Order: sequence, then structure tokens, then C-alpha cells
Amino acid sequence: MSYAESLQWEVEQIGGALRHIDSALPADPVGTVDPSLQNLRDHLRKSLISITTNLRFLEDLNQADLFGQDPTLAVRRYKVIEALETTRVDLQFTLLPRLETWTRGVIQERQARGSEQQPELAYRAAVGTDSATAPANAGGFFASALKTAEGFLGAASNTVGLVEKTMLLAKAVGVLFGVPLPI
Repeated sequence: MSYAESLQWEVEQIGGALRHIDSALPADPVGTVDPSLQNLRDHLRKSLISITTNLRFLEDLNQADLFGQDPTLAVRRYKVIEALETTRVDLQFTLLPRLETWTRGVIQERQARGSEQQPELAYRAAVGTDSATAPANAGGFFASALKTAEGFLGAASNTVGLVEKTMLLAKAVGVLFGVPLPI
């Protein structure tokens, strides 16, 4: 596998995890979302746009130059790979640390509030349902979801690989907001 193919595979995996994170983050129907979350979401979406666009450009280049030897396309290929690498580095050193810090804050906030104050929300987040009534053990679901998210977050903190770290953060965010990562 060449460097470009390896980079393409890695960025495709990261893009999938970022799309999951974006879909799992809470919506802002009435302007109540924390500004730091909105900034995080904006950064995430800009990264997704960059990944999607540059992967498409790379795919088009690969179709136009099957053997990768056309010198007229070499500069374009270099610029696309450079843009993908720039996005990857931005993710590694800016976006993912911010996402990790934000997710840790959400977990700590929910632990501090406790599930007793919001059993229906806790149950819906844990089970992923719109049920208006939560069973008596909804607090147990809530505590379990927080513990699972905390486990994913801890594993992400100790992971060096960018794909693995992004996937673990996607799992943590998904568990927190009741949108499990499809595998």
C-alpha cells in the first residue's frame, strides 16, 4: 500500500467517525447550545468538508492517472495530499483535544447533576428511545452510560493512533447522546 493509499484509507475512517460525532452532537433548535459546542461543531464540519472534498479530488486524480505516473498531474496530487495531511494534523492537535476536553466536561457535569434530576432524559439517552416515561431503574441506565462513555474517553486519551482515537471519541459522544456508533 502506497503512502497516498494509506493516507486515503486513514482519512476515510476518520471522516466516518467525524460524521458520526456530528450527528450525535445535540442540535440547536432554539439557540440554547453552548457556544463552545457550536465552535467545536463548526470546526468539525470544516474538517469534514476538507476531508470529503480532498478525498474526492484524490479519487478523480486516481481515475485520471491509473498508474500515478502522469507528470502533469503530479503537482495536483501533491497539493491534495498536502491538504489531507494538513487536515489530519489539525484534527490531531486541535480538534480532537478540544472534543476530548468538551466530552470530559459533559461527563463531569452529568455526574455532578446526577440521574435523579432527569431520569427520563437519562433513560432516553441510555436506551435511545423517545419514550416519555422512564422505568424506575432509569438512573442505573444513566450511570452505566456515563461509565461506558468515560471508559471510551479514557481509552482515547491513552491511544496514539489517530483513527483509533477518533473512533473512541465517536463512541463516547454517541453513548452520551444516545446515538451508538454503527460497526
